[in-house]
Amino acid sequence: MINGSRDVLLVAFLVGIITTFIALVVGISSGMVGGRFDAALMAVTDVFLIIPSFPLLLIIAASLPRTLSPFEVAFIISIVGWAGLARSIRAQVLSTREKPFIEAARCLNLSNIHIIFSEIMPNLLPYIAVSMVYSVTGGVYSQVSLFFLGILPFTSVNWGMMINIALYNENALINTKAWIYLFSPIVCIVLLQTGFILSQHALEEVFNPRLRSEE
Repeated sequence: MINGSRDVLLVAFLVGIITTFIALVVGISSGMVGGRFDAALMAVTDVFLIIPSFPLLLIIAASLPRTLSPFEVAFIISIVGWAGLARSIRAQVLSTREKPFIEAARCLNLSNIHIIFSEIMPNLLPYIAVSMVYSVTGGVYSQVSLFFLGILPFTSVNWGMMINIALYNENALINTKAWIYLFSPIVCIVLLQTGFILSQHALEEVFNPRLRSEE
């Protein structure tokens, strides 16, 4: 179980990083540039939002070579998971760039790079941190599902592969002696996801004073 958690955690955190990076680039670029560039990026984003993410993930994963590195698995999962976050970041950028301190920065002829990284990004960091944890939880579900369905190769130890073997090789649904092999990874997944969700709520309370509990 511990050995199987290594790939799960590695891919999950890579999914969080890659998804957040793609969403940041698209969302900030779209919100700052505006015009036709904004419309084109949002059109592409809407396409990814309209297409069901998991069936698209299955098609992409099944069409690639059977042996994939953790980074490749994370990149595939991130391809279908960045659109919603990108739209949210764009909305945050559009709201922030109309505030007085941004207008003051423009009056001082500060570059767009300075405005993005010194004025806008600090205001986005709390939202980005919470969204990244959300992306990590989605990465856990997606990769475990792909391994369980046999879409990804059985060349690495993974909790999804353990569930697959318990169900199809050990007949865990009717073989009570194999229940331990079925429920052990499921319990680990539930505990891991619970930890991520609690971390997400803690980050929300840290960054949003109104959510802090009164002492």
